[in-house]
Amino acid sequence: MQLEESCDSLRIEYLSAVATERPVFNAVLDELSAGDTFVVVDIDRAFRSAIDAILTAEQLDQRGIRFEILTFPINTASDEGAFVYGI
Repeated sequence: MQLEESCDSLRIEYLSAVATERPVFNAVLDELSAGDTFVVVDIDRAFRSAIDAILTAEQLDQRGIRFEILTFPINTASDEGAFVYGI
């Protein structure tokens, strides 16, 4: 599994990204701290919309947390990755 190769800790949310409450997803975001990387396999599996993805990435960036999408691949730890993600 792609995530097992890329992550120290793995959490799986079994609810849809469009679900009103996503306790696992929200708990993971709350547990992350500066220097961590939030990794998802595919962007559409994690976010409700493009706006939700952009806003979440911005919130993570403000907290010093990098964001990586394995299927693109995009990693906001690099300037290029942050630029491409913004597009």
